[in-house]
Amino acid sequence: QNEKKKKINNNKIRNMKKPEVTEEELKNEENLYILEKRPQAEKVSGGRIIIDFVKSLKPGVDLANQCSPTFALKPMSILEWFGHLMAPNNALMQVPGIKSETKRLLVIAKYLLKGISTIPQVGIQQCKGYNSVLGEQFKCQWKHDDGTTSRYVAEQVSHHPPMSAVYFEHTEKKINFSATLKPTVTLTSSLTSPYILGKFEGRQIINVTLASGENEQYIVQLPQFAARNLIGLIGDSYGELTDYLIVTCPKTGLELKLEFKSSNKVSGHIRNAKKKKVYKVQGVITGKVVCSSYETKKNINALF
Repeated sequence: QNEKKKKINNNKIRNMKKPEVTEEELKNEENLYILEKRPQAEKVSGGRIIIDFVKSLKPGVDLANQCSPTFALKPMSILEWFGHLMAPNNALMQVPGIKSETKRLLVIAKYLLKGISTIPQVGIQQCKGYNSVLGEQFKCQWKHDDGTTSRYVAEQVSHHPPMSAVYFEHTEKKINFSATLKPTVTLTSSLTSPYILGKFEGRQIINVTLASGENEQYIVQLPQFAARNLIGLIGDSYGELTDYLIVTCPKTGLELKLEFKSSNKVSGHIRNAKKKKVYKVQGVITGKVVCSSYETKKNINALF
């Protein structure tokens, strides 16, 4: 009887229909990438899987060593995901030639905000990259409008705890961004619902060689990420930025400090070497962020 059951089950497996893919889709690599993501593309909010996952954890536990539900993983490694966050824009390429030290800091802020603005989302599907194995590497490059190239390389240098070393450079413009990133993800309890809090420990440094030949360094502290309303009793679960983005320049004494609040709102200021507030920054990270002068009260730049 057991052998008959096995034969019946095997016949069922053979008769199962495979997903149909048209020849046109097979010829298009972009469509293949979309097809690969389709099973995970649906919005996930609450549900038995999330409830069971949260119940199996204790508040304060480090989720870096836990197996995350598959729908929470992006179809890429965390090394590649870091590359998306650090992808350069045309504004960053202009930093070495900008004479104003304040405007240079604002452009650096615009570059960083563009990368992290992709993090907030509705639902918690595809909210993190999968952990890379020890020694794994990821390399890529970007071609710019002026014909120059930026290059990026990342390597997983530790498995327990997970830690990545990443490096981006534009040799012609003499700009580089080096970072050691140790992601920590913990489950935190609250009065309404448990939530997941993630942050990147380590140093992130942007180095720029100015047109004058002087070297300038920007030390970066990235904000944290929170996945809230996991149980989804009221509304959808969602991911948002929290805590602070801090950028300091030891050479000029300038400091940018932005606080991320609920509903993706962000506000903060720039202080000069004398710790005086000179510019105000406010807006919505998923919409528009502007900078205004404390002295004139006028907007001087749209950061994002």
